[in-house]
Amino acid sequence: MKKTLLVLSFGAFAITSLAGGIVHNTNQSASFIRMPARDASLGLDGVYYNPAGLTQLKDGFHLSLNNQYITQTRKIYTNFPGLNRDGFEGNVVAPLFPSVYAAYKTGKLAFSLGFNPIGGGGSALFEDGLPSFEMQVAGIPGSLSNAGIQTTKYSFDTEFEGRSVFYGVQAGASYQVNEVLSVSLGLRYVMLNNSYKGHLSDIMINPVFSALNYTGEMVSAPVFFGELSGYLGNVSANLGAVGSSLQPVLDGGGGNVPLSNGTSAGLTAQEVATLQGTIAALGGDPSNMTIAEAQGFFVAASAGYAANSQAMAGNAAATRDKEVDAAQSGTGIVPIIGVNLKFERFNIGLKYEHKASIKVKNSTKVDDVGLYPDKAEVPSDLPAMFTAGIGFDATEKLKVSAGLHYYFDKNA
Repeated sequence: MKKTLLVLSFGAFAITSLAGGIVHNTNQSASFIRMPARDASLGLDGVYYNPAGLTQLKDGFHLSLNNQYITQTRKIYTNFPGLNRDGFEGNVVAPLFPSVYAAYKTGKLAFSLGFNPIGGGGSALFEDGLPSFEMQVAGIPGSLSNAGIQTTKYSFDTEFEGRSVFYGVQAGASYQVNEVLSVSLGLRYVMLNNSYKGHLSDIMINPVFSALNYTGEMVSAPVFFGELSGYLGNVSANLGAVGSSLQPVLDGGGGNVPLSNGTSAGLTAQEVATLQGTIAALGGDPSNMTIAEAQGFFVAASAGYAANSQAMAGNAAATRDKEVDAAQSGTGIVPIIGVNLKFERFNIGLKYEHKASIKVKNSTKVDDVGLYPDKAEVPSDLPAMFTAGIGFDATEKLKVSAGLHYYFDKNA
């Protein structure tokens, strides 16, 4: 029997509410629904999109409160062979997606504050788990069949819910250098919160293994692997005992005697026949073996069965019910610089947000998969981002806008 060892684990999962980089959200204003290209905005949502453009506001205090109710259906498809399904569906819900902006403009200066979900902002519930979960279970029948135990089916119960949000609180100052050029400088304090909750349980398979009276009915995978481990352990012990029983023959000088002539070294004819039959059943050729070689064969076979027994014990542990209930939190600082160029009929906004180096700390209630050790810290950086936008007043009633976003995701 070939040694087959399985490893089952939960994978981390991040939720992004709308388009952007792998982390960033760009829907940071209710006006985004009407005009997604906000990067040259001269309105109050410029606190986020184009802070240097705030110098174009009228003097005085300005306040904006927004909220978006966001729902999405996430569908994940896979062509991984052997799965019971090729599609997995999750529902994303973000009932609160607020954007709060305030600015005070006086002369050539503008001071601003902002609060919004910079990244994430929702939860995703996959009632049938994720492909990465089922892939691990789906491999069990093939692995067992390759090891000589015919198995064709599997079943299990799973569910996964992930939540992720990067809240940002920012402050900045903008200055109008001249009629065309304005610049800005700001800082954003980022608060990251993730949570992962799910389970993978009741793994069932249908092995055919007559030695343990398994006939192809669906049975508990960990129970089967546990019993198989015990069976292989007993076989290992018995083979080891046979090898040890030949030691007196070797001590008496009969090690080089052909096994087929073992009666001349003190073995009975029945013992010789049993040894030869067992060796043949295990895939060996006893015809040319000496008694010493026969002993070595049994010792090696015993070690092989012991290793398989340990592997099956590992499979029993790997297929037991798994649960995870963990949260992560961390903070970071993002410096923000901006430039705005205002011309008669068009406006250009430029912004660069630096990378935020963030380490999140685990707060774990249950971690059967060993991925979220309690109080451990792991990096979860917020990548840098560059945006450029242009707004053109084609007529008094028509404005054309375009934007470009570049996310430095590979450097995070």
